Amino acid sequence: MDDLIFYEVAMEKRDDGAYLVTGNQKHYPAQDFIITPAEMIKIMNSTRQMEGADFFAITACGECCDTCDKMKAGECPGCIQADGIVLEWADSGRCRIHACVREHGAKFCGLCEEFPCDRVSELIPWNPNIIEHLAQLRDQYNEISEKTDLKEI
Repeated sequence: MDDLIFYEVAMEKRDDGAYLVTGNQKHYPAQDFIITPAEMIKIMNSTRQMEGADFFAITACGECCDTCDKMKAGECPGCIQADGIVLEWADSGRCRIHACVREHGAKFCGLCEEFPCDRVSELIPWNPNIIEHLAQLRDQYNEISEKTDLKEI
């Protein structure tokens, strides 16, 4: 069995909640941790919904493109999809928050090693509770990462 190595790795990591994701389930014995890609997507989606925030859609500033009226109306492509280059920031080229987060290698501001920094309130003036909001997102992200062993959501 050429796929034996994958099975062995999954068995070794079962205590860590690992799955073996395969389109060829017939190559393996019937086990609850051997799943199809579609099943893995369902697991990931239910985990994200259960925890409340979709971290695939959280922008650099902690907003969510999925709930943005401008994106829903087709007025904005979305900060994530447009790499921070959206109409609102056309004068400066790229959203300054997006650029800062990219420069620091973080998924969003709350995950930056320098958070909270002096620039947060200046860059995100529309949210008077931005520090608390980003700290809450950070804590939620870290909790989900630990529970699901997803290092990059």
